[in-house]
Amino acid sequence: MESEVRQHGNYPPSKVYSLTPAGETALREWVTADPSVPQMRSTFLTQLAWADMLTDDEMASLLDRYGHEVEMKLLMQRELIRRGLSGPARTPREALLWSMIAEHDCALFEAELQWLKELREALKGEDNT
Repeated sequence: MESEVRQHGNYPPSKVYSLTPAGETALREWVTADPSVPQMRSTFLTQLAWADMLTDDEMASLLDRYGHEVEMKLLMQRELIRRGLSGPARTPREALLWSMIAEHDCALFEAELQWLKELREALKGEDNT
């Protein structure tokens, strides 16, 4: 990495970082390496694995709080997309890639909310057996 201080109008000077040729080579090697599959575990799932000890009210509270957090993340992500702030757009392809990454995040949050709804329904059904 290299940096230089630049003045932008009336704003205070800021450091602008750029890759060195060696850094660009290392980045290219990393980008072309075999991709890894996403991690599928979260702290919430660990909590849920031990949640049988909770009362019905405690379980409902846990699910409500988690659902609220996921909904807030989804709303924030959608707002970033709406404002066009999901990532850099130095080229059309880069803009597309960042847009699709942002949409992927939304899809994950939406799937999590759907799964949470199904979990709640399954727990209600379990109470009736």
